[in-house]
Parts: sequence; C-alpha cells; structure tokens
Amino acid sequence: MEDKLKERILLGEDIVISLEKLIKKVKNKVKNDKLELQSLCDHEYVKEIEPYSNTVYYCKKCGKEK
Repeated sequence: MEDKLKERILLGEDIVISLEKLIKKVKNKVKNDKLELQSLCDHEYVKEIEPYSNTVYYCKKCGKEK
C-alpha cells in the first residue's frame, strides 16, 4: 500500500515538472512570436491616457508600446 502511494506521489511530481517545462517553452514561443509580429507590423499608434499617469502610445495592430 505504501509503495503504491509513493509511486503515485513520484509520478505526480514528474508530471508537474514536465508541465512546468512545457509552460516555460510555450511562454518563450509566444514571446518570440510577439516580437516577430512587432518587427513585421506597420504600426498604427493610438494614445492611451489614464488619470495621474503618463500618456502611453500603443500600436493597435500588434500592441507594441512606443
């Protein structure tokens, strides 16, 4: 009984580690894709104004901040 429980715990930990690695890879891929999109985009900047903060310009096509 204890051996099966230990095996389940180890298996669960292995799955968690694998998922964390996969999440990291997906985040890096999304980041690289965003950078590629921003490099290809012909930007159309719009103002974003919030009270008590600086005015920021964002591209409405790709989200790049000016």
